[in-house]
Amino acid sequence: MNEVLLKSKRYGDMFTLDIKPIVGKPSVCLLSKATNDVSWLWHRRLSHLNFRNLNKLVAEDLVRGLPVLKFDNDTLCATCEQGKQHCKGHPMVIDSKIVEPLQILHIDLCGTSTV
Repeated sequence: MNEVLLKSKRYGDMFTLDIKPIVGKPSVCLLSKATNDVSWLWHRRLSHLNFRNLNKLVAEDLVRGLPVLKFDNDTLCATCEQGKQHCKGHPMVIDSKIVEPLQILHIDLCGTSTV
């Protein structure tokens, strides 16, 4: 891969690096890891978006104002964890006290309705 990412002037033995001219899709090697606080902040701001998709937004430059950082986290927040819980289904009724046909009727109580 022979692609120039940045050009810089040399001052003595030092090269100054100005990252501001980078526009569009950033290279993976230029992304620094976001702090835990920043990762959780953007996770909450974007409606609890998972971190894989958050990194995709950064890589493809899809959100204006999103910092060019690599978001990484291996735990779930309490809200996401609660959202992934499944409710226990209703227990099946095995013992029934019905002994005669039509002892229990399921009737539409609201009558006819217009659509």
